[in-house]
Amino acid sequence: MIYNTRLVPTLNGLAHCGHMVAALVNEAEAKASGGRFTVRLDDNQPAQLLRNGPDAVTFYGAAWMADFDWMGIEPEEYFFQSAWSQRVDMHIAYLNHGPVLAPRPFIESHFPEIPFCDSPYPYAPHITAEAVISDYLQENNLIITGEDLLSRYSLYAFFCQLWGLPQPRQVFIPRLRLSNGGELTDVSKTLGNFKISDLRDQGHTPDEIRGVLAEACLIDPRGSWLVANLKRNPVLEAGALGGINVTDEITGQRHE
Repeated sequence: MIYNTRLVPTLNGLAHCGHMVAALVNEAEAKASGGRFTVRLDDNQPAQLLRNGPDAVTFYGAAWMADFDWMGIEPEEYFFQSAWSQRVDMHIAYLNHGPVLAPRPFIESHFPEIPFCDSPYPYAPHITAEAVISDYLQENNLIITGEDLLSRYSLYAFFCQLWGLPQPRQVFIPRLRLSNGGELTDVSKTLGNFKISDLRDQGHTPDEIRGVLAEACLIDPRGSWLVANLKRNPVLEAGALGGINVTDEITGQRHE
């Protein structure tokens, strides 16, 4: 089976070690099967645009690509979600046999029968609908993402069934956590942050970072980054790589 995988980072911050783990697994699964690994940079979420502004979102997108390049992660192609907006809306309209939906529509107003997992549902349905159509147009047939997004699965499956689209295989991998109970996060002022840009500034190398992540995440650290080689409870030592000095990615101000 040939698998096409993708990573869809939300452009609300910089890439950290947890993101790199997801990228390494997606890249490994695609390459092992002779498939394609792409990165779709989500620059379209209204909340992020409102909170950070379009300039910051553009900055984050360029920074993610630079971090991937430095880490030696090589997607076959990068996509910005905004570049797919018209195609996505037109395809939804075609599937619905109705008019083109307004930009960033709330799909629940058009499909009140959508089953919600939680109340209120933690992910805006239009974001999931957009992901389903984008994955279909890009022929992604293996979705590998963190277990914290498991609640989105039923809505994703619902849209596939609603529109008669093939449902990709979905794999939810354990989330990397810190040994001191802290969170890996892309929020710049949160201590315990392991952003790739900070680690690079501190003099760490891509090979060093990959090695530390392999020890934390892989059953066989010398093996591949395939899902089958992932530990059930990956833990990164809080003092690994230094990594608690953080940078405000817009102002460049250091926080100790």
